[in-house]
Amino acid sequence: MRLPHPFTMVGQEELDKVYRPGQTDSLNAVELRALLRKGWGVITLSRVGFDPGGKHAVVYAQLIYCGLCGEGTYLYLSKETGAWHIVGRAGTWIS
Repeated sequence: MRLPHPFTMVGQEELDKVYRPGQTDSLNAVELRALLRKGWGVITLSRVGFDPGGKHAVVYAQLIYCGLCGEGTYLYLSKETGAWHIVGRAGTWIS
């Protein structure tokens, strides 16, 4: 995946250790909290839904940064010349 900033992929289980009540102080949770403090935020992606022909898709994405700010958006994708492209967006919330 190409993004303009360095990133670390983590699973929901690790995020839960950072954000949920009763947070653990495991090494991974401590390291992840440190990364979040100096990072751009957390991007969460849903599972992808495809049309029957496999040429169109929708995915929900949200970006949360600084704990209180962020946005959620549905991204509509189309496969053109072998690559996926965003062809539409529908914002659901912003803070």
